[in-house]
Amino acid sequence: MVFIFILICIVFVGLGLPDGVIGAVWPPIYTDLKLNIAIGSLMTVIAGGCTIISSINCGRLVKKFGTGRLTAGSILLTAIGIFILASANNIFGLILCAIPFGLGAGAVDSALNNFVSQKYKSSHMNWLHCFWGVGAMTSPYLVGIFLDNGLSWRAPIVLVACIITFISLIMFLSLPKWKKLEAREYEYEKNNIDEDNDDEGSSENLRIAEVIKIPQAKFVFLAFFSYISLELLSGAWGSTYLVEVKGLSHATAAKWIAMFFLGITLARFISGFIAIKLSNLALIRGGEALCLTGLLLMLLPLPSYILPVSFALLGAGCAPIFPSMLQETPTRFGKKKSATIMGLQMAIAYLGAIVSPIFGFVATNTSFAIMPYIMLFFALVLIGSNIKVNRICNKKNQ
Repeated sequence: MVFIFILICIVFVGLGLPDGVIGAVWPPIYTDLKLNIAIGSLMTVIAGGCTIISSINCGRLVKKFGTGRLTAGSILLTAIGIFILASANNIFGLILCAIPFGLGAGAVDSALNNFVSQKYKSSHMNWLHCFWGVGAMTSPYLVGIFLDNGLSWRAPIVLVACIITFISLIMFLSLPKWKKLEAREYEYEKNNIDEDNDDEGSSENLRIAEVIKIPQAKFVFLAFFSYISLELLSGAWGSTYLVEVKGLSHATAAKWIAMFFLGITLARFISGFIAIKLSNLALIRGGEALCLTGLLLMLLPLPSYILPVSFALLGAGCAPIFPSMLQETPTRFGKKKSATIMGLQMAIAYLGAIVSPIFGFVATNTSFAIMPYIMLFFALVLIGSNIKVNRICNKKNQ
């Protein structure tokens, strides 16, 4: 299980790389290709739609292919999408790249998050997402270095695509290990099924209508939607905000937005140790408080050099929230429902991608200065949703 966890961490580095690079590289892309700034939102919507499709079908896909094969193939699909982005010369290339990227990312994210939530502890979930942060933090910084040295925006994207392809190769080579693990799990479930225990036995495929009837489900989905909206606005539009509102250069903006991902990465590493002593709910509350602090610093009339600090605090706040909410899934819904619920949670989360184009359209026609206020709104919805979920679950357990 140690080898498998290390492998999953490497995969999450690959998941983080494109998430960080696309937002950081967007200002030079729309400048070079002479596109409207808001076109970047169209990419996000298409990728998000494809992610939702693969996430919703996560339970079925895992049951059919197994976690190992599904992950290996999906990573390769993601790499193909990034290679297409690197060669894009117009809006059609940007649209095309979003399809394989979204389909691949959604399947990997849902399958591996469900696997880790069931097989490992909360500490492992935080460390796992710390490695996502490593990828997401590294890629915008690479963009800044490449641009500072006069290289094209395509160069860091090609590098990211090559790294993801290599990770996919590692996954394919490790499939025998996954097959052995999945065979052991199957035998264990076969010999230990207790029909009266909701937490044992094989995965239960639920219809969406059945899930919605679960009292806490609606608020859990709202919390994931709000969180991803907050994170995507920071990562996808943060660099543009710094360029358009604060007047920074493309290279400086890319490096400063890397502070958001640095905050996520370091805080998730630390949260892994804190999770040994504190509950998931305590980690979520602490993260929400840090998010509010970072946003308030962004909103106050402070010198520009405070902005990297505010983005770092925002990232540090986001750090424990997402993995801790994911880790709570089997506790909130039971292990048999976990795979289906996890897929739906990821689908609803990535539905938050719709916020990006709406924001892009509104900000392009008004001002990108509204970004911190929109982010504050989603932070408050996130906090309120989690409070409601906790009350429902506590009442259910009494």
